[in-house]
Amino acid sequence: MSSLLRLLPRPPSSLSSAYTGSSDLWLASTACSSSACNSAGASRYDPSQAYPTGQSTSVDYAQGKVDGPIVWDAVSLGAYSIDHQALIAAANVDAEPLSSNFVGVLGLALPLNSQIARIIPPTTGDSPDGAAFSSNLFGITPIATAPPARFLSFALERPGSSKVPSLLAIGRHPPDLVPDPSKIQYAPVVPQSVGSLFWQANVRAITVYANGQPTPVPLPASTTGSAGSPSAILDTGIPLILASPQIAYGIYGALGYSPAADGNWKPLTTFKAFIGKK
Repeated sequence: MSSLLRLLPRPPSSLSSAYTGSSDLWLASTACSSSACNSAGASRYDPSQAYPTGQSTSVDYAQGKVDGPIVWDAVSLGAYSIDHQALIAAANVDAEPLSSNFVGVLGLALPLNSQIARIIPPTTGDSPDGAAFSSNLFGITPIATAPPARFLSFALERPGSSKVPSLLAIGRHPPDLVPDPSKIQYAPVVPQSVGSLFWQANVRAITVYANGQPTPVPLPASTTGSAGSPSAILDTGIPLILASPQIAYGIYGALGYSPAADGNWKPLTTFKAFIGKK
């Protein structure tokens, strides 16, 4: 997500990745000297003028990890500004492909999943706290200056194709991609035992299109969703579809593939998979 996303902490620093798999904002800081941070060069975030909280935390990913002190700083995204946003001034960054155009991640999973908020609890007053960026964004006052609706809209481009660009819209859908918002279908979030952590929804159907022909993939009974349905987490940070063996075998089987000798599936072409109604 690099085309329209720009965050400007004080002093100015930009970041170009919005991620729905975590809920915290972090920037590789000038205190970080790992090989990943060195790739970012002079674009690293300088927290010297930020307000220290005296707390530190870490964020672990499926691959990679960041940790560092939590600070408060001014952050702007598009037309919206937050004066005291809690963020991680990462002093250690592992296994992240940082560059001069990518120095951090804006986590946009649900606020309950925030590592910062677990250490610095959010409050209802105006004092700086540990609220996630999305909570502060939609809580901007006066209300007339806040986003028009409490939702985020993502469009993800396909590598090698410019037909659909990568876009992040706040409180509305990109009009060029969604000329009639009334046709958008919504699904409730599937909660965990502790509450709603991720953008997780029930999967109603999977259809594989091979050579223009649709093939429905049978969905197994599951305990991850509601009413026995499987569920899926919409995660903009992982370019792969991770699924149970039964669903994965159904997708590849619909394309006429079978496991190789090492047990792995190795498709030699691309395909379209629609989740829900086409």
